[in-house]
Amino acid sequence: DAEKAEFHLQQALKLASGLSAKTKLMAIYSEGATVYEKLQDYQKAYRMSLQHHTLYDSLLRGERTRQIADMREKYETAQKEKEITSLEEGRRIADLELEQERNQNLMLIGASILLVIILILVSVFFLQVRKQKREVESRNAIISEINQDLEKSRNELIISNQTKDKFFALVAHDLRGPVTSLQGMGQMLDYYTKKGDSDRLFMLTSQLDQATSSVSHLLDNLLKWALTQTQGLSFQPERFQLNALINDTVQVFDQAVRAKEVVIELIMEQEVKVRADYNMMSTVFRNLLSNAIKFSPLKKKVTVMVAMQAGLATISVSDQGEGIPQSVIDQITSDGLVSSSAGTLGEKGTGLGLSLCKQFMDLHDQRLVIANTGHGTIITFYISVA
Repeated sequence: DAEKAEFHLQQALKLASGLSAKTKLMAIYSEGATVYEKLQDYQKAYRMSLQHHTLYDSLLRGERTRQIADMREKYETAQKEKEITSLEEGRRIADLELEQERNQNLMLIGASILLVIILILVSVFFLQVRKQKREVESRNAIISEINQDLEKSRNELIISNQTKDKFFALVAHDLRGPVTSLQGMGQMLDYYTKKGDSDRLFMLTSQLDQATSSVSHLLDNLLKWALTQTQGLSFQPERFQLNALINDTVQVFDQAVRAKEVVIELIMEQEVKVRADYNMMSTVFRNLLSNAIKFSPLKKKVTVMVAMQAGLATISVSDQGEGIPQSVIDQITSDGLVSSSAGTLGEKGTGLGLSLCKQFMDLHDQRLVIANTGHGTIITFYISVA
């Protein structure tokens, strides 16, 4: 029934249009084209068919658009998932790299700590070795010093023994003559006393006095030299008149001067006060004057001169003898013992006099200068002026 169909078609169109049910509308347009074709209203049939196709195309485009949108959404989702996966993979790689870096840092720290420990151990070992080396060097130095001291003591002992042997030889040699002379004089005195020869007795008495003076002087030098060798002679400086010491010492040798007819010339300025050890200076001047008289030929002159020089009193004793050999001078200035030489009248000595003078001047931090003048010997020593 085409008429009823048209009526229901219009109702369906209203309902579908009101509901915006496009799929239903598309079906109604298709049925509407069939209905109007039955009613032979081809214009409406064409319109219905056109609307059907238009709506169909619209729905088809919408479906395609939706499919494209779905595909795009799926693509984007896939891309995001891929990016997420990539990010997660990157994060895992970063975590692995971070873990690897952390492990490397831990290994580096461990290696650094181990290196520090090794350096500390090496330093401790090096310090220990150096300490031991220093201890060994210190012990070696001590041993070397001890060896040097022993060698020095050995050399000093050898020199001391040699000096002692020489000293005993000198003493035995130089004392034998005066003692033998005294023994002979004693026998001669007894002989001439019994004989009543006063002239001979007077001559022997003079010789006896000279011999005993010589022995006394010799023993005094021996005693003082022995004290200097054992540090038993104390150094006691004091103030005294130098002129008085010289005058007193000259008087001691009055007998020897007369025997040789020697002239002693004193050249002294004003009274001079000095500071020194009186006994030592007395021994020095007595030995120098004794040697000058001893080695002076008969009727010659011995000169004693005192002068001032830069706060020092300069005392010179010169004679007109043959002079002292340079080898003997060198031996005296090196504190060596020298063999005594006989005087011009055969006077004996110990050879200790000048060596003793040199040692006494060293104790005063002063010099003893010995020189040959070409026509004798001049010996000079210095004393600090008080």
